[in-house]
Amino acid sequence: MRSRPWLLFYVLIILCHYRPCFSIDGDTLSPGRTCLVYFGSVSTIQPIHGCQRQSFGIDNITGKPQQLISWTSSEDPAPGLFSLGLDPNGSNQYFLTWNRSQIYWTSGLWNETTLGFTFVPEISRDSRFIYGFLPNELNGRYIFTYSLLDPFDFRSKIVLNSTGEMLLMVWLSGPLEWTLFRSYPSELSDVYASCGAFGVFHENSSSPCECLKGFKPFSMENTALNDWSGGCVRKSLLECENSTFLEGRDWFLKISNMRLPVYPKAHSAMSARRCELDCLENCSCTAYAYNRSGYCMIWEGVLLNLEQLSYGGPESIGQGIYLRLSAAEHQSLIGEMKYRQIYVIFVMN
Repeated sequence: MRSRPWLLFYVLIILCHYRPCFSIDGDTLSPGRTCLVYFGSVSTIQPIHGCQRQSFGIDNITGKPQQLISWTSSEDPAPGLFSLGLDPNGSNQYFLTWNRSQIYWTSGLWNETTLGFTFVPEISRDSRFIYGFLPNELNGRYIFTYSLLDPFDFRSKIVLNSTGEMLLMVWLSGPLEWTLFRSYPSELSDVYASCGAFGVFHENSSSPCECLKGFKPFSMENTALNDWSGGCVRKSLLECENSTFLEGRDWFLKISNMRLPVYPKAHSAMSARRCELDCLENCSCTAYAYNRSGYCMIWEGVLLNLEQLSYGGPESIGQGIYLRLSAAEHQSLIGEMKYRQIYVIFVMN
């Protein structure tokens, strides 16, 4: 029998019309109070038409914060790496988290005076929404709610997409479609590990992620769906990982104007050469950077949160990073450069 999610949706509307609505934490509420369902996936908070208030807070049964969990990709509804939930330590702020552990965005604490979050002050100026933290009688914790002044005239939903962005969508009666109202973080580059291991984010590009030189996508099928959670893998093993050492020594490719990866190990070094040797002598070292102040930064293991900044603009303040590659990749890049030179000469002639 074929699945009919639209049928379930209309059944829920009918139940909500004739019986008390249910919130996401399972509480039975009186008509006109909180009414909210998950529709399509756990990545979406979808209110039922006509209900006045949506809530998102603490599960009354487990006592743990409720979470939105992203899809793996736009086509795969399996649980992804990103989640949204209330601070499990009890403060009135929300976290966006990568891999259920790494916080990459916070709303900031709720301010009862301004009726907004510290880092999301603009919500206090919304004319169509009323926001607040209300006490939950069953567990003593507060839950965040947002209400529509006219729920029959205006609809909204919250979506956590597969790229780690929280989207507040509104339904426009004119074009009859869901339209983006706000998104957090405001910049996709601020999403933790948005391009995966050894992936580089390009803001001014139709395809924001690509692999570093010497790397290839872990899954071409997934990256075609804009799922970069698998990141990139090396095309050739490093020589220090190869017991035969037939190709020669590892080498470093300089990449300029980058926002450097997270979690470097920093120490002082007398020169850039000394910094290079410190990385070369450690097979776990995958990249290094050296600045004029005499600090050497090395990265071990995977590189995350690399971003190629734009040249010539106000963000053209990136740093150079030296990426460790195998000798086989050196020969491959030299051959590629020679081919380009020959092609340019041919065109000019």
